[in-house]
Amino acid sequence: MHRVDLNLLPLLAALLEHRSVTRAAGAVGLTRPAMSNALQRLRRTLGDELLVRVGRHYVLTERAGALVGPVNLILETATHHVLAPPTFDPATSDRTFRIAATSA
Repeated sequence: MHRVDLNLLPLLAALLEHRSVTRAAGAVGLTRPAMSNALQRLRRTLGDELLVRVGRHYVLTERAGALVGPVNLILETATHHVLAPPTFDPATSDRTFRIAATSA
């Protein structure tokens, strides 16, 4: 894990979804050169081309296709369970609260 830049995961998800460097860059708010650089880093990290140009379009490699579900699951888990603020539901809480007040 020390050699993996986890900041690349949302970029990878965008590339896998859009199958276009330009559209993926737009989706995450990067320039095309920055997304292209991220794709190169992902290719080196994962040891796979991920996206291959066929004619005028990109297609996912077999490995990239297999990563779609796991990458989306990781990002969904991080978003909803790790980064989401804790919630409090008084209807289901078993905590005891004591309220004190002074007359002054």
